[in-house]
Amino acid sequence: MDPRREGRFTVSEKISLVRFSAVELGAGAGPGVNHRPYNHQRSDQQNGARPDDGFSKQRNGRRKRERGKTDPQEETERRTNRERISDREIIIHGIESQDPLTYTKEREADLVQDVFEELGVEHLKHFGVDVNLKYDIFSHIRLDRHWEAYPENRSGEEGRGCAPIKVRLMSQKICNLVLKAADKGGCLLGRKAVFIGKHRAQHLKDRAGNNVEQDHEVAAMAAKRPGWHIRPSTTTQRRAELNEAREKRDKEKDDPEKDRWRKENEDNKRKVVFYGIRRNFDNSRADEVNGRMMDEAKARRDAAAAAKLKKDEEKRAKIAERLKAKPEVPNPQDVLSGESGTPEQK
Repeated sequence: MDPRREGRFTVSEKISLVRFSAVELGAGAGPGVNHRPYNHQRSDQQNGARPDDGFSKQRNGRRKRERGKTDPQEETERRTNRERISDREIIIHGIESQDPLTYTKEREADLVQDVFEELGVEHLKHFGVDVNLKYDIFSHIRLDRHWEAYPENRSGEEGRGCAPIKVRLMSQKICNLVLKAADKGGCLLGRKAVFIGKHRAQHLKDRAGNNVEQDHEVAAMAAKRPGWHIRPSTTTQRRAELNEAREKRDKEKDDPEKDRWRKENEDNKRKVVFYGIRRNFDNSRADEVNGRMMDEAKARRDAAAAAKLKKDEEKRAKIAERLKAKPEVPNPQDVLSGESGTPEQK
């Protein structure tokens, strides 16, 4: 018996049955009749397809990039992980290194916080940025192998070297805000005198050319201007090539400096100062200073919200006065019934 009459057949038999039925329909439609649509009779190029563009047509009309075919322009614009990390890093130069015998992570956090405190809104106004110690900073570390770390190249007040501090922030957005604040504060890529900030300079002449009376307190703060400055962390192709060549030389030959370099690298990793959930140092003065900055920022936001609320209330009061002064429009039904008018007219 025919399995189609019994209704018992497998999935493969169903598929063959559908194909067989379609062939029967096409064959029984009559001689010389082609039931394929017009766009199926044309070639793919005539229908607008471009087989060499790296895309395949989907059913919903969108084009999907085929696997293994990439755009050369996207390949050149694609950034590496090192470049993405460097976009949210800054380097602080000119801060004297700690004594190795009395080194503490708390002191390192205090030094970095002093930099961010000078770049805050309190001193730079709307050009500044209030960096949150708990949520905006990921880590920072001393670059002890930098050439400025050696006293013969650059020394501080105590005669020690000034190894730069590399600060890694949480996002590129907060990093750009810090660089912008450093530019306005005169501490980006070097120190210069500016007329805004904690250690601001004073104008000697006003707009009319008259001598300006100097403030002794401001002059004293300007004399204490620190020598540190900030620069963005960059990764160049040349530096990557040099690092690769050096690592290759260390693998090919038995370098006696390799073990020493590895030991120094491990020591530097233990000196990394982490924030947030990975915090590894005790409460210090940095928390107190940063907490005060956050409280002042909250107070400014509350004051701005209160001023906006007061302005809205005044606006609503003016609208109410206008509506009260507007003449009353009589009801059309009262006019037709003859009951319109004021009580005196009635």
